[in-house]
Amino acid sequence: MDPNYYECHFERPTDGLVLELRWRLELVYSKFKRDLGINWVWPTRKTAIVAGAEVPNIDPEKTLLLLCMHGSKHLWSRLIWICDVAQLLEVEREIDWDLAIREAKRLGLWRAVALGVQLAVRMIGVALPDWVLQGFESDAVSRSLALYFETSVFDAPGIPPQSRVPYYFKLLGFRDRVRLLLSLDLLRPSERDIEALRLPKPLQPLYLLFRPLRLLRDKSPR
Repeated sequence: MDPNYYECHFERPTDGLVLELRWRLELVYSKFKRDLGINWVWPTRKTAIVAGAEVPNIDPEKTLLLLCMHGSKHLWSRLIWICDVAQLLEVEREIDWDLAIREAKRLGLWRAVALGVQLAVRMIGVALPDWVLQGFESDAVSRSLALYFETSVFDAPGIPPQSRVPYYFKLLGFRDRVRLLLSLDLLRPSERDIEALRLPKPLQPLYLLFRPLRLLRDKSPR
């Protein structure tokens, strides 16, 4: 089995309802990857009733992180992902914000959470404790991204904001930025690099020099 394969995707043809069964939780932003591991959610699991049966359920704090990670990964291109965050915050009124914020910072997901929560507030009208919202809104980057996606989800879904700093790089915490910059993943050529400049095989190492210039020119995350 492909080691990168970690889910079974099911889609109901009548209405497009999607169900994904996963056995690995992975943080993926463009070329940045990290396996969070099922053990991250299992020790703090809660229970829920589904079709009359009691089943394990992820606790609300980690659910918030996962929803914001997923929406940020997909550029908040579907309104339902913002509604999912809003619904969670409406239902889980006793969410432990100190724990959620601390865990988000530990995993490098703080900006993704700040972005998702601000979208839920701005677009759905979720009410949050003042100190929580003020803490998220104090971050200029997540605030500007929330303003962008508030419009783009209707006008240009799935299009990243244009900036000299790639969108996915902005989402990362400081340590993860350093980790990505020190790795070779960021310099590995993508399809866009190859399309922009066709090099014969003996000269392909030159992509290591060409790719940074192409990223700066195109302002692209890939």
